[in-house]
Amino acid sequence: MPSKLNKFSTFCDSLLPHELDYLIKVQQFKDRDRLSILNQIIGQQDQDSFTFDDTVDKRKYSHLKNWIENRLAEIDVDLSLKRILEVEEAIFTDQINSASEKLLLRSIGKWDHTFFYFRKWYEVIKVFRNYLLIRMRYKEIALIDQFLENHQKAYLLSHQVNDQIQFISEEIIEQYKTHKGDTKKHIDSLSKMFMDESLDHYNRFQAFIRLIFIGFNYRDFTFLLDHFDSFDQMLSDGKFYSKRILLNYYSNRLLLHSRAREYDAAEKYGNLSIKVKNQDYLLYLNNLIAVLLRRGKFEYAMEALQKGASEAKETTNFHNKIGYVSFYVETLNRLGKFKNAENYARVFLSAYRAEVFKYRWHIFFTTYLESLLRQQQYAELVKVASQHKLLERDKAYSKKEGYSPIISWYIMIARYENAMIDKEEVVKLMSRDLKRMKETSSPEDLDALVKKISLFFPFITRQLQV
Repeated sequence: MPSKLNKFSTFCDSLLPHELDYLIKVQQFKDRDRLSILNQIIGQQDQDSFTFDDTVDKRKYSHLKNWIENRLAEIDVDLSLKRILEVEEAIFTDQINSASEKLLLRSIGKWDHTFFYFRKWYEVIKVFRNYLLIRMRYKEIALIDQFLENHQKAYLLSHQVNDQIQFISEEIIEQYKTHKGDTKKHIDSLSKMFMDESLDHYNRFQAFIRLIFIGFNYRDFTFLLDHFDSFDQMLSDGKFYSKRILLNYYSNRLLLHSRAREYDAAEKYGNLSIKVKNQDYLLYLNNLIAVLLRRGKFEYAMEALQKGASEAKETTNFHNKIGYVSFYVETLNRLGKFKNAENYARVFLSAYRAEVFKYRWHIFFTTYLESLLRQQQYAELVKVASQHKLLERDKAYSKKEGYSPIISWYIMIARYENAMIDKEEVVKLMSRDLKRMKETSSPEDLDALVKKISLFFPFITRQLQV
């Protein structure tokens, strides 16, 4: 394929399904070739590569690319915010030109109080009014005064709703950290915000994200099915659109389908979420890796992890960094590279011990201890557990919802192999833990835990009593 079409194919590969849904709805092509090319992009989006007719005039591919970029730019809320902020700076520094003035005044007739960044836009219009007042631009001031008056109530309501969302956010994050509290009480109010078509889209989106976080805290997304369907349709219609928001949506769809054990769909949306790298790429990658490991796609998981290595190295978000490292160690374990897994974990722990225990020690040590157990390094495992007081930490951690005793079990196995505890005591303690888990965990989680331990203790797990 000629180089120009290679570049076009690369561009097409960056397009996302909802972008294409919107584009096919708004196109009004009279040129059959351009419409045919657009339909080819849509038809081939699930394939590994694109194939196009190189006998078609190459300028049509270039024109279509420009049309796609322009149509998406018109509805990109983040790009609109960028332009608003640039205009604000120009106003404050007395550098706004006539073209920017016209665009700002034209926005008054184009947008309304449902615009995504309505509050910021309203505030910039107020700043612009002050700029015009000192220059005695009475005609424009009259237009702006009418706008400010018409939308004042919406502006005040937007602030009020946003303050309420932030208050709820504090409770949601506190519950995530401590596994205590009740945030289901906020589902109705957040749902009303999300469904309220009179609100600005930013507040509606923020309400949607908080609902998803509540679902994550309770490991239950069933109450969100209608919300996801509504948001999906709005994205296809070009509302709430930016590349950032769309990628975030795909990662959240992964969580929805993964919780419902719909792993094909979860993997599909996970792959879409990392199709374009952005500031949340590492978080989305970690979510995808969890699904791939569950599906036994270990080689694919390692390939994806290696593509994200530079982001993992550079990020200052230790929640995501430790998650990435833990999944990397687990993937090495699944590939049978236990020594590599041990070395990777040990080096990271040496460099970031404080951060590991501050953020995600449980997931990290689950994979690290397994690498030692797989190598039958029982004395070393007991040493690591003692050095970092893992049993004491695990006891405190056991009070959290969704707790798994995997770390204490790994330590028990190592202690048994070192003749520090007898078989009967191990069976007794493991049976006790399983009985507790049965009250809060799914049968699938219980089976997965017993299956994992049976790799090391087949003669003991057969005797476990639930």
